[in-house]
Amino acid sequence: MERVSTALEEVDITACNNISDVIETTDEIDSAVGALNNRIGPIVKRCSRVVPASVDRRKLPVDALELLRAKNAALCHTYAYPSRENNRSRLRDLQRCVRAGMMEVKNEEWSNLMEDISSTHQAFWKVTKALKSEGYILTPHLKKPDSSLAVDDQEKAECMRTV
Repeated sequence: MERVSTALEEVDITACNNISDVIETTDEIDSAVGALNNRIGPIVKRCSRVVPASVDRRKLPVDALELLRAKNAALCHTYAYPSRENNRSRLRDLQRCVRAGMMEVKNEEWSNLMEDISSTHQAFWKVTKALKSEGYILTPHLKKPDSSLAVDDQEKAECMRTV
């Protein structure tokens, strides 16, 4: 996709040269604006792309959206009138409520994902990757009653049974 600034450098400005240097009437203003729009408008359209409004935004429940709106309004009010102590305490209360509400939404979405997930689902592999630790935590070896180490699964199962 071409940048607008690069495309504007390549514009044929002969049509723009017809615009008078001295503009006195509203008709001349309209004519000049129309000439500029006719030259620049198609270039901007050619260099622009349409992006859907809700591509990366999660759909939040109505109660979570209301909490966010109330918190944002309180935040604006607190910055507009910083001397009122009760505004700050109300803001902190709302921020705690929003944080708790967002955690609820996140946990609910996670639970829904876990219910729908299968071993072939792409998110399954992301979950296993996320749960994999950066390093390894050493666990003590399982020892049999004779103090030798349990090596195979059957020996380990016997050790677990005795513990």
